[in-house]
Amino acid sequence: MNLRNWSKYHTMGLLLGIITTLIFVPIISLIFTASKNPQFWFLHEAKGKLISLASLVNLAWFHWFIKTKKTEVAMGIILATFINFFIIAYLKFIV
Repeated sequence: MNLRNWSKYHTMGLLLGIITTLIFVPIISLIFTASKNPQFWFLHEAKGKLISLASLVNLAWFHWFIKTKKTEVAMGIILATFINFFIIAYLKFIV
């Protein structure tokens, strides 16, 4: 992906991937809070796991846009997943 060829569809995929992750982090934390202790969200080691589980939803978006041959949007979703990866690595290894 070349930045000179960046289009509004790449931006749409990027925003879709980030917003989807932001929406599914609280949903997944509610699922785990019901099964574990209510303080699960505030545990440091759980934050990376929650973000990685929420990022799995991006796989469904990616598959959908590849099947419908909208590769620019799919590239944006992959970029959002890489951003999530760097956030997870930061939370696990640096903080």
